[in-house]
Amino acid sequence: MVFAKSRELITFTTKNTMIFRYRWLIIKNILWLAVLPVFSQNNIQSVVRDAKTGEPIPGVTIILKGTTTGTVSDSEGNFSITAAKGQILRFTFIGYRAFETVIGEGPIPAIMLEEQVEELEEVVVRGYGTQKQRDVTGAISRIDNSSYSLQTIASLDQGMQGLASGMQVSQGSGTPGSSSRVVIRGTGSINSGTEPLYIIDGIPVYQNVNGNTFEQTGGAAIGQNPLADINPNDIQSIDILKDASATAIYGSRGANGVIIITTKNGSKEKTKASFSYKKGMTTPVRTLQFANNREWLEMADQSMSNISYPATFDPNEHTFNSNLTTQPAEWSRLRAMYTNVDYLDEYLNNGSLQEINASVSGGTEKMSSYLSFNMYDEKGISKGNVFKKYGLRTNIDYEPVRWLRTGTRFTASYVDNKRPITGNSVTSNTGGKNDKGTIGGFWSANYSALPFYPVYDDDGNYFDPRSGHNIVASTDRANIRDDVMQYRMIGLTYIELLPVKHLKLRGEAAIDYVHTDQLFWLSGMLRTANDVSSPLAFENQELNRTPNYVCYANYGQTLGIHDFSATAGIEMNEVLRRRHYSKAENLSVDVKETGEFQNGDNTGDMDNIISLLGGVLDNERRFSNFIRGNYKLNNRYLIEGSLRRDGSSKFDASNRWATFVAGSAGWIITEEKFMKPIRPVSFLKARFTIGAAGNDKIQSNRFESTYATWPTYEGAQGMLLDHLGNPFLTWEKSIQKDAGIEAGILKNRITIAFSYYNKKTTDMLLDTPIPLSTGVAIDDESTLNVGDMRNSGIEIDATTINTDHINGLKWVTRINLTTNHTTILALTDAIDENPLGITNGITVTRTGGRLAAFYLAEYAGIDDQGYETIYEIDQEKAKDGIFEKTGNKIRATQSNIDKNKIVHEKKTGLPTYFGGITNTFNYKNIDFSVQVYFQGGNYIYDEAEEKLSYIDIGNHNLLKSVYNNTWTPENTDAKLPQLRWNDQQTPATDNGGGALGSQTTRFLHRADFIRMRNITAGYRLPQKWIQKPGISNIRLYISVQNVFTITRYKGYDPEFVNLGDETSRNLSQGYLTQYRIPLVRTFLIGLDINF
Repeated sequence: MVFAKSRELITFTTKNTMIFRYRWLIIKNILWLAVLPVFSQNNIQSVVRDAKTGEPIPGVTIILKGTTTGTVSDSEGNFSITAAKGQILRFTFIGYRAFETVIGEGPIPAIMLEEQVEELEEVVVRGYGTQKQRDVTGAISRIDNSSYSLQTIASLDQGMQGLASGMQVSQGSGTPGSSSRVVIRGTGSINSGTEPLYIIDGIPVYQNVNGNTFEQTGGAAIGQNPLADINPNDIQSIDILKDASATAIYGSRGANGVIIITTKNGSKEKTKASFSYKKGMTTPVRTLQFANNREWLEMADQSMSNISYPATFDPNEHTFNSNLTTQPAEWSRLRAMYTNVDYLDEYLNNGSLQEINASVSGGTEKMSSYLSFNMYDEKGISKGNVFKKYGLRTNIDYEPVRWLRTGTRFTASYVDNKRPITGNSVTSNTGGKNDKGTIGGFWSANYSALPFYPVYDDDGNYFDPRSGHNIVASTDRANIRDDVMQYRMIGLTYIELLPVKHLKLRGEAAIDYVHTDQLFWLSGMLRTANDVSSPLAFENQELNRTPNYVCYANYGQTLGIHDFSATAGIEMNEVLRRRHYSKAENLSVDVKETGEFQNGDNTGDMDNIISLLGGVLDNERRFSNFIRGNYKLNNRYLIEGSLRRDGSSKFDASNRWATFVAGSAGWIITEEKFMKPIRPVSFLKARFTIGAAGNDKIQSNRFESTYATWPTYEGAQGMLLDHLGNPFLTWEKSIQKDAGIEAGILKNRITIAFSYYNKKTTDMLLDTPIPLSTGVAIDDESTLNVGDMRNSGIEIDATTINTDHINGLKWVTRINLTTNHTTILALTDAIDENPLGITNGITVTRTGGRLAAFYLAEYAGIDDQGYETIYEIDQEKAKDGIFEKTGNKIRATQSNIDKNKIVHEKKTGLPTYFGGITNTFNYKNIDFSVQVYFQGGNYIYDEAEEKLSYIDIGNHNLLKSVYNNTWTPENTDAKLPQLRWNDQQTPATDNGGGALGSQTTRFLHRADFIRMRNITAGYRLPQKWIQKPGISNIRLYISVQNVFTITRYKGYDPEFVNLGDETSRNLSQGYLTQYRIPLVRTFLIGLDINF
C-alpha cells in the first residue's frame, strides 16, 4: 500500500525530482524491512527452578543459541533477555542437565532444570582416550576443579592431598615451592623411583626428584619442586590411574601409577573471561620453646656439678671461633647472664602472599581457545625467602572440516626462588680446600644458636659471624644467597583425522623444556680459606628436554547389543639432560649479586680459583608399541585387555625390551532383571583386574662398568674401576591384582567405591654390596635384579548428597580412606646372611619384614639414681635375627645400646592409612567448605629432639621442657634423666657426646594426626547489585589453610617426609635428623569476577 502510494506521487513530479524521490523511497523501504525483526523481538522474562524441589536456581547461564547474546539468572532464579520468536534459549548450570526451549508467541513458563545425579556417566580421561565412568573396569579416581580450586597453593601436587583414595601426598616443608612426596598405592621399590607419571594434556612432565641443590652447600638449601611452575588454576580435572588395567597402557612409565591432568579449554559459545585476586598472610603452624639464657646456664652448671666438675659454665671455654679483629676476644659469664636472644624468632617472621589469575575463553563454530595468565608471589616465613612465579597458557582447537581437527597446548613459566638457608651453621667446610665458614639457618636457630650470644657486638658489627652461632649473620642476604631461576616451556601440537566412520587417527608431538640456573654465593664475612677471608660462589646450570612423539588410532562401533572399541599406537620418549656446575673462590671483593664472579673484574689475581667441578651429559630413550581393546555386551558385561612393549636405553641391548599385559572384566549388576525390584540401588558394578608393569627408574648406564682418574703414587694419575656394571640388568616388574565394587544408592545420591589391591614387585632393581676383591674403589655396590616385595590394602571412596536444595541448602560430603601394608618377600642370599638385611641408619629392611623398620634399643625409663635404662636382649638369639628381651633393665650406655637394639617390625615411617573428608555447603548465594586430612600408623624417630634433650659439651640449645624436669635427689619422680656434662654415664666410663640415650625408643613417636586442612566461605553478589554490563558473577571469599592439627607428636609437625635420592625417599621416611621449616597456616581473602 505504501509502495502504491509512492508510485502515485511519482506521476506528478518532474523527471529529476521523480528519480530522487524514487531512490529515497527504496532506501526507506529497505530500512523498514531491516528493522522489522527488531520490532518483532520481545523481552522474555521467566524464572529457573529445580525440577525436583521447585527452588529457584541462581547463576544459570542463558544463551541465545548460535549467538553470543546471553545472561545469568539472579539470586531468585529470575532472568530477562531480548529474543525473537523461533529463536532457541539454552540453559546450562553445573550439576544440572542442559535444557533448550524454542521461543513462541506467549510467555515462557518457569524453566525446570533436572539435576544431573548420574555421576557415573561422566567421562574420565585415561591413556590415549576417554571412557565413561560407568564402563571403566580399572581403578580410576577423579578430582574435579570444584574440589581442587578451594585451596591456595604454590604447587599442583600439594593441592591433591586428601582428595582421592590410593594417593598419598606428603609435604616436605612450609617453604614456598618446596617438594612433596607423592605415592600411589605404597612404596613399590627399595632403590628405584616410586613417583607416579604426570601427564598434562597428553604431555609427560619431566620430574627431577632430586631437586636442583648443590652438594657443596652441605644440605643448606631446600630442593625445588619441579611441578611448582605449573599453574593450578588452569586445571579442569585430575584423573588418578591406579591399577594395572588403567596404567599398563603406559608401560614402564606407569608402574607407579599415572596422574592425568586436563587443563581448561575454550568453548564454541559466548566468549567468557574471568579474573581472580587473592591476598593473605602465613604463620608457622607450630613453633618450639627453648631454654632462655639463664635457664640454659643453670642447667649447664647443674650438669657440671652432677659429675663433680668444680667449675661453672664459662662461654670463653666454649667452642668459640672469633675470626674478625673488630669483635671482642671473649664473652664473659656476666655478659651471658644479661644477654638473651631468641634466634628462632630472629629467623622466622610472618609471611605474605598474593596471586592474580586472568583468563579468556571462547570461539566460533570451528575454533575454540583458552588463554590465561598467572602471577604468584609469596614471601616465606623465613626472612629473605621470596618465591615468585609467572605463567602463561594458551589452548587452541581448530576444526576446519568435519573430518579434521588440530590444535595446540602451550604453557610458558618463569620461577624466581630466593631460597631460605635451612641447614646447620656450625663451622664446617663450605666447598673449598682448608676453608671454614657457616651456611646454616633454620636448624641452627633450633640447635646451635645459643641464647646468650648477641647478634651484634659493641661496635654494631655482627658478633662472631663465622662461629656458627649467629644465624642472623649467616642468613643475611648481604652475606649469603641461594637463588634458583627456572624457565619452562611445555608444548604439544596434535592433528586428528576421521577418515571413515568410527575411526579416529591422532598424532602428537610434545616437548617439556626446563632450564634451571642456581647461583650460590657466600661472602668473606662468613667464610675463610687458610684463615683468610675468602668469598665463594657456585653456579649450577641444568637443561632438560623431554620430547615425546605418539601416533595412535581409536576405533569404536556399536552393533546391536555389542560395543567394540580399540586403541593402537606407537610412542617415542626421550630425556636429554645437560648439567654443569662451577666454582669461584678467593674473590677479590664481595660481589653484590650472585654469579658476578663470571666478570673478570671480580676474579682478583692468579691465586683465585675458578674451576669446573663437574657436569652431567645424560640421555634416556624409550620406544613403545601399545594396543588396547574393549568389549561390552548388552550394556552390562565388560571386558578389556591391553598390551605394551617397551624398550629402554637404561638396559643392555640384550635385555632392553619387555612386554606388559593387563586384563580386566566388569559386570554391571543393576542391568540384570533380578535387580529391578531393588529400587534403592541405582547402580552396582563389580570389577576385577590383573596386569603387569615395569620400572626402569634408576641411573643411566648402570649396566656398564665405568672408570675414573685417580691420583696414585706420588700424585701420578691413574685409571681405576669406580663402578662395576651388570650387563644382565633388566626391568623391575610388578604384577597387580585389583577387585572392586562400585554402587549408587537412591538415584546415586549416595555413591560408594570399594577396592582391594595386591601389588607384587619382583626382580627389584637393588643396589647390592660387592666384595672388595673386585677392585672397585669408589662405588662398592652393583645394581642387580633381586628381591620381591608386596603392597596391599583397601580403598574406599564415598559421596553423599545429604540435602538437595531443601530451603535453598545443598550439602555434599566426600570421604576417602586408604590402607597400605608393605612386606618384603625376598632378598638375596648374601643380604639374608646378615640377620639385619639392608641397613640404612636406624632402619633395617629384611626378608619377611616391613620396609624400613626401625632398629632401636627399647627404652625402659630411668633408675633410682637418675640414669637412663634400656631392656636387655638375648645376645645369642640376636645373632640369628631373633630379638627377645630377657626382662632385665640395663644402663643406656652407648655400648649397651649398640648391643641391645631391636628390630621393631611394625614400626616404620610409612603410614598404614590415610584419607580425607570434604564437606561443601551451598545456600542461595553463600558457599562454605571444610576439608580434613588424616594419616597414621607410622612413626617418627626424632633425632633432633634427642640432640636438644642432652647438654653434651654446651654447644647447642636445650628444649624448655627439660628445665626443672630432670632427675635430682630432691626430684626422684622426674621422667627425664639427670643432666651430666658431656653426657657421661659415670665419671669413669662411657664418656663422650651422644653416649646417653642415643637411638632408643624414647624418641620414637607415633605420628598419627588429623588436620583441618582448609575452611573456605564465599558470597556471590546478587545479580541486581552488579550494574556493570558484561559482568555475570562476582564472588568474595575468605579462606584458612592448615587451620589446626590434632596429634600426640610434640615436634613441629607430624607430616614429615624425607626427600633426596630414591633410596632416601624409600628407606629413610620417619627418620628426622634435623628440623625442617614447619608448614604454614594461611589466611587469605579473595575476589572472583566472571564476565
